[in-house]
Amino acid sequence: MFILTIALYFFFCLIVAFLGRKTELGFFKSLILSVVATPLLSILIIFFFYPVKISAIPKKYRERFEK
Repeated sequence: MFILTIALYFFFCLIVAFLGRKTELGFFKSLILSVVATPLLSILIIFFFYPVKISAIPKKYRERFEK
Protein backbone atom coordinates (compact mmCIF):
# COMPACT_ATOMS: atom_id res chain seq x y z
CA MET A 1 0.00 0.00 0.00
CA PHE A 2 2.87 2.38 0.81
CA ILE A 3 4.51 1.80 -2.57
CA LEU A 4 1.22 2.55 -4.34
CA THR A 5 0.91 5.84 -2.47
CA ILE A 6 4.43 6.90 -3.44
CA ALA A 7 3.84 5.85 -7.06
CA LEU A 8 0.65 7.94 -7.22
CA TYR A 9 2.45 10.91 -5.66
CA PHE A 10 5.20 10.81 -8.31
CA PHE A 11 2.60 10.28 -11.04
CA PHE A 12 0.84 13.48 -9.98
CA CYS A 13 4.22 15.22 -9.80
CA LEU A 14 4.90 14.21 -13.41
CA ILE A 15 1.50 15.54 -14.48
CA VAL A 16 2.29 18.88 -12.83
CA ALA A 17 5.71 18.95 -14.52
CA PHE A 18 4.10 18.21 -17.87
CA LEU A 19 1.72 21.13 -17.41
CA GLY A 20 4.60 23.39 -16.42
CA ARG A 21 6.85 22.51 -19.35
CA LYS A 22 5.90 25.58 -21.42
CA THR A 23 5.96 28.06 -18.56
CA GLU A 24 8.84 30.13 -17.28
CA LEU A 25 9.63 27.36 -14.79
CA GLY A 26 10.06 24.60 -17.35
CA PHE A 27 9.67 20.85 -16.90
CA PHE A 28 12.43 20.05 -14.41
CA LYS A 29 11.88 23.03 -12.13
CA SER A 30 8.16 22.24 -12.06
CA LEU A 31 8.97 18.63 -11.23
CA ILE A 32 11.29 19.61 -8.39
CA LEU A 33 8.74 22.10 -7.09
CA SER A 34 5.99 19.49 -7.08
CA VAL A 35 8.21 16.93 -5.29
CA VAL A 36 9.37 19.39 -2.62
CA ALA A 37 5.98 21.02 -2.16
CA THR A 38 2.82 19.08 -2.92
CA PRO A 39 1.49 18.65 -6.46
CA LEU A 40 -1.67 20.53 -5.46
CA LEU A 41 0.26 23.58 -4.29
CA SER A 42 2.59 23.35 -7.27
CA ILE A 43 -0.24 23.37 -9.79
CA LEU A 44 -1.50 26.62 -8.26
CA ILE A 45 1.96 28.17 -8.53
CA ILE A 46 2.35 27.00 -12.13
CA PHE A 47 -0.92 28.64 -13.15
CA PHE A 48 0.60 31.95 -12.07
CA PHE A 49 3.56 31.33 -14.41
CA TYR A 50 1.46 30.51 -17.48
CA PRO A 51 2.08 33.02 -20.27
CA VAL A 52 -0.77 35.34 -21.19
CA LYS A 53 -2.45 34.48 -24.49
CA ILE A 54 -2.49 37.63 -26.58
CA SER A 55 -5.66 36.57 -28.41
CA ALA A 56 -7.57 36.54 -25.11
CA ILE A 57 -6.84 40.24 -24.51
CA PRO A 58 -9.06 42.88 -26.15
CA LYS A 59 -7.39 44.68 -29.07
CA LYS A 60 -7.25 48.06 -27.38
CA TYR A 61 -5.10 46.63 -24.54
CA ARG A 62 -2.85 44.28 -26.57
CA GLU A 63 -0.04 46.78 -27.15
CA ARG A 64 0.75 46.66 -23.42
CA PHE A 65 1.53 42.95 -23.61
CA GLU A 66 3.18 42.68 -27.03
CA LYS A 67 6.94 42.93 -26.94
